[in-house]
Amino acid sequence: MQEFTYLDPNRCQSMTYSDRRPLVEAYWRKCEPAYQDGQDSESFQAFMIRVYEMILKLASVHQNTIVVFTHGQFMRAAMWLEANPLGILSSADMRSFDRYRRSTMIPNCAIVEGSATSRSLPPSYGPVSYQHLTASLLTL
Repeated sequence: MQEFTYLDPNRCQSMTYSDRRPLVEAYWRKCEPAYQDGQDSESFQAFMIRVYEMILKLASVHQNTIVVFTHGQFMRAAMWLEANPLGILSSADMRSFDRYRRSTMIPNCAIVEGSATSRSLPPSYGPVSYQHLTASLLTL
């Protein structure tokens, strides 16, 4: 699943993490769910709809085990939607997700188990597992 690209990649193309940091902070401070930073970026609202569509699609598949490879922010969004059903997204919802994403650590290559059927939405998620990673591989 594609990560959430909320900053215009064309503008950030040659920027370092430190260079982008003020833009990241400004984006989350703005808290406008429909705001799109540029042509190749995604609004928070569109991102949450995309995450929810993935949840619905997975819930409709009749398999015992499905493996999804994605990014931490995408997983945080799926987990956040468990407690915050998708509706018309407000600035307060975006602030709530921002607090959640900052407080929920999902290292690269972590495993998050989930369970859902079309009759049991939203899905439920187990704890984030990263015991299989060595300390040198724990990156966010």
